[in-house]
Amino acid sequence: MPPSIQRHPARPIILTLSLLAGGCQAFYVIPRSDELLAHRIEQSRTRVAPRRRQAASMGLADKAARFEIRTRAMSLEGTAVPAAYRRKHAPLIGDLETACHLLAALSFRYGTTRDAVTRRWAWDLIASLEHMDACNGLDGYLPKRVRLRDGALAPEPYETHSNAYAQLLFAYVSAWAIFDDDDDMRGAVRDHVRRIAAHFLDHDLALTGPDGAAIPYSDLRPSRSRMSRSRILDALVLAESVRFILPEHDPAHQHMSEHLERMVACGYLRKIQSLRFEMLSFTVPTDSTDWLNFLRLHTLCATSGRSAYVRALDRLYRSQQSERNALFIVIHRAASTGDERSAPRAAEMLATFPLDLDNREIINSRDRDVARRWFPRWVKNGWRAEARAPLPIYRRPSAKHEWKHNPFRIDGNFGAKHEHTYPGIDFLLAYWMGRYHGLIDADD
Repeated sequence: MPPSIQRHPARPIILTLSLLAGGCQAFYVIPRSDELLAHRIEQSRTRVAPRRRQAASMGLADKAARFEIRTRAMSLEGTAVPAAYRRKHAPLIGDLETACHLLAALSFRYGTTRDAVTRRWAWDLIASLEHMDACNGLDGYLPKRVRLRDGALAPEPYETHSNAYAQLLFAYVSAWAIFDDDDDMRGAVRDHVRRIAAHFLDHDLALTGPDGAAIPYSDLRPSRSRMSRSRILDALVLAESVRFILPEHDPAHQHMSEHLERMVACGYLRKIQSLRFEMLSFTVPTDSTDWLNFLRLHTLCATSGRSAYVRALDRLYRSQQSERNALFIVIHRAASTGDERSAPRAAEMLATFPLDLDNREIINSRDRDVARRWFPRWVKNGWRAEARAPLPIYRRPSAKHEWKHNPFRIDGNFGAKHEHTYPGIDFLLAYWMGRYHGLIDADD
C-alpha cells in the first residue's frame, strides 16, 4: 500500500477491504525499513521546494510560452502530433487525445491573438490528424497512438474508444467556431468530420476497428435501456457535432439528425442530468470520467441551444466546485452559467503550476502542514488518502493531464524515477480557454 495508507488510523479495516476488493496493487512500494521511508520522504520534499519556486517565478503568459516550446520539441519529427510524454532513451509516441487537447488550445489561442504562427501550427496539426487517420488504411477510425517508421506515421496496437472521438470533436468544434476567417481550414475540418460520421453511420453508430469487430465501450446506438452516461454523452456529442459542422443538405447531417431524435426519445437528455453520485467514501464515476464529461458537455453547449445541456453542466460543476479545477471553472463559465467569483480561482490555480512536470514520486502525507481527511476515498480499486483542500499543483504528483486527476491527492507516482516528462498541454488548454473567454488577464 502507498505510504499515505500505511499508518492510517483505520488501517486494519482498510487493509481488509482493500484486499477483498483487489486494491493491493501497490504493495511493492512499501519500504521495508523506516530509514528507507524517511529517505523517500526527504527526496520528495527536495523535489517540491524547487517546484514551488518555479510556480512563483513567472506569470501565466511566460509559463504558456515555455510549455509551447516544450510541446513543439515533444512532437513527432515532420508532424505536429505531440507525445503525451517523453520517456528517457525511447522514441516519441504520438498520442491522439493529447493532439486533440493541443488543437483546442491552439484554437482558443488564435481566438485571443489572431496571429499567423498559431494559425500555421493549427493547420499543421489538422493535417497531421488527417495523416493519423490515413496511416491505418481506415477512413474515420483513427489510431490512438502512432510512431514514426521510415519517416511516416505508423499506428501502434492500441484500441481507440468512443471517448477519444468525444475529445476530437471537442477540438474540431472549437476550431470550427473560432477559425471563422479561414474557409480552407474549416473545409479540412468539415471533410474529416464527414469521414468520421460516415464510419459511424456505416456501422450503425458502433465504432468498428481494423479487424471489422466492434470496439468495446463504443456502441453509440440509441437505446432506452442504455445506462452508461459516458456512452450517452459520446452519442450526443457525435450527433450534435456532425449537425453543427456539416450543412443541412449533407446526407450525414440528415442521418445524424434522425439518430439524435431517437436519442432524445430514449430519454438521453433526462439521463445526463445525473452524472455524479457520492456516498460516504465512494464516488461514481472516477475523476477521469468527470473530466471527460466536462469536455463532452462543453461541446454540447457549444453546438446546441438545448437548455438540458447547460443544466447538466451546471449540476456537474456544482457537485465538485470544491475541487477548484481550473479547466472545469473555465468550461462552466464559458457556458455563461458560472459564478463570477470562480474566475479568479482559475488563474490562482494555474499560478501554482510548476515548470518541472515529470512522474517522480511525491509524498505529502507525512507533512504536518497538510490537513488530511479522516477517511480515505475509494478510487477505482484502492483506497487513497486525501487532503481536506486541493493542494497547489506544484505539490501534487504530476500526470499527463492534471485536470483528469483527483486534486485532493497527496501522494503518488510511487517508485517512479523521473522516466516521463510531460509537455504541459493541460496548462495550455485551461490558460488559453480562460484568456479567450475573458476569465484570465494577459498580465496574470
